Amino acid sequence: MAIRYLAKLYIKLFLVILSALVLFFVGLDFLQAFKKLPDSANLEVLYLYYRFLHGIDILYPISLVFAMIAMKVYLIRSNELVAFYALGYSKRALLAPLFATSFLLTLLYFFLHLTSFTYANEYADNIREYNSLQSATTELFFKYDDNYVYFDKLVPLAKEAFGIRIFKSEGTNLKQIVVAKKAKFVQDHWHLEDAKIVRSDEDRIQILRSDLDTLYGYKPKILDSVYEGKSNISLLDALYALELFYKQNIDTQKLKAVVYYN
Repeated sequence: MAIRYLAKLYIKLFLVILSALVLFFVGLDFLQAFKKLPDSANLEVLYLYYRFLHGIDILYPISLVFAMIAMKVYLIRSNELVAFYALGYSKRALLAPLFATSFLLTLLYFFLHLTSFTYANEYADNIREYNSLQSATTELFFKYDDNYVYFDKLVPLAKEAFGIRIFKSEGTNLKQIVVAKKAKFVQDHWHLEDAKIVRSDEDRIQILRSDLDTLYGYKPKILDSVYEGKSNISLLDALYALELFYKQNIDTQKLKAVVYYN
């Protein structure tokens, strides 16, 4: 009975403290950003929603600690701590349900970072800066196998890219150039629409036009978060990116820094 009571009390205090801190955070942020927000009730509500999620993200860990402190103060002031000791409970027996409950809550926190919950701050910033959930990354250049890829514009949320150039080389020789106006990320690859393919075979040059599937595994959020140096990336996408980078023999230091930041 005591273990269940203490666990419920800890969760209750945690939720109260977290809610209070997050609401204060969102209210203060809204007052500061009010003039920069678009004149749209829907976008303002979305901004508050994503700021609320971001507030949970940054205040969740400290709320776990404050809940323990608040619980100790509550038990002392209500004389319940003395009553537990009188009933024969040891200090370890009273602390065990707290640490077990906080461990489960910490696992929930890590689970949230496997989802799009991680991108809440980015979505809120997009609404404030661009009056839209979507933001574009421009002039993106990266390596894929023995190809060098250039995106003139990438829209991660829409999973679209524009102005694509793919250069394939063998040693110092340029063997193929692929040019496409638009590409769409489908399942696990990028689909280039009506791509122009220029191939160089010895002294002959071939020019073809067709749709092309390429860049397998390069998810839009990986390109946007890692290659552009942004700090927002879910743990699931980060693990996927690590596997991809190892296969491509790409340095993973920047990606690891992003993961540690999260």
